[in-house]
Amino acid sequence: MDRAITDLKVKFIELERELVQLRELISQQPAQDTRVQQDSSAISTELTKLRQDRDSNRRELSTVRTEVRELQQDRESHMARLTALTEEVRELREERRSYRRELTALSEELQERERVKEQLDSHPDHNQNPVTPIESSQNPPTQQPPSTPSSISSPHANPTPRSSPITQMTPPLAHN
Repeated sequence: MDRAITDLKVKFIELERELVQLRELISQQPAQDTRVQQDSSAISTELTKLRQDRDSNRRELSTVRTEVRELQQDRESHMARLTALTEEVRELREERRSYRRELTALSEELQERERVKEQLDSHPDHNQNPVTPIESSQNPPTQQPPSTPSSISSPHANPTPRSSPITQMTPPLAHN
């Protein structure tokens, strides 16, 4: 019987230890539950923040897409304007080249006329009747005024209407 009592005491001590361990586990359980609740609350808060960030990012993305579309439209508009201006510059350069060619031709024509005039002035015509000093004092020769650059015809100059000598001498018709 001593043996049975000793066995029962050992068993009792083991049961007391197990009871202490179970009590510790039970006492830790609410702490773990509290920790789990805190973790769950923190996760919920983080999830709410992430959802708000996602919504904010979506709004920002939408705004950026709108801005990108507007910038693309602006770029296309600027490119069209640049193309038009480039074409205008090309046309103006071509017009300038045309004017330069015309100016060169007119300058050459003027130089040729001046050269011819100088030749005529320096070499009087041998077929003309010799003028005696008496005649020269009585009838001075009529001279045509020299050509001026403004009298040179140009496609851009405004032509002045000139009547032919025949129409100037014809009297106007009387209306009955």
